[in-house]
Parts: sequence; structure tokens; C-alpha cells
Amino acid sequence: MADNLEKILPCYARQKEAVVLIFLQKFHWMNVKFLLSKPTKEELWGYYFGRFKNLDRRVLEEKIRKENPVLYSYWTKISDFA
Repeated sequence: MADNLEKILPCYARQKEAVVLIFLQKFHWMNVKFLLSKPTKEELWGYYFGRFKNLDRRVLEEKIRKENPVLYSYWTKISDFA
């Protein structure tokens, strides 16, 4: 969603009085707003996994690889944490 907004908003920014209406539930908007702030990898990790103090990136990646090979293939291609 954040990627889509980043593509759309510059097009409307050039217009004098553009209005863009986006419907999101609050928790989705909070997530999108965070992603639009261009967080660092460390900020991303803290936002999504910060509550899990015993978890680190290597452990998480290994668990995903063992539990779900299909998800792991995508994890290695598109994850910010791989």
C-alpha cells in the first residue's frame, strides 16, 4: 500500500487543489504512515519485531526456512530483513 501511495501522490502534488481520498482502517494507516517515513532497516525491525526480545534476524530466517519453504523463497527475494 505504501508503495502504491508513493507512486500516486507525486502525480497529484503537481495539481493546484488535488484531493486524494484513501480508505484504510486505523491500523493499516499507521503502518502505511510509518513506511512512508522511509525507515531504516533497524527501525523496520523494531517496528515489526521489537516486542520479541529473544528474536534476531538469523533465528527468524532459519525458522521461516524450516517452517515454510515457499514463504522463505519470497522472504529471501523481497524482505527488508534477509
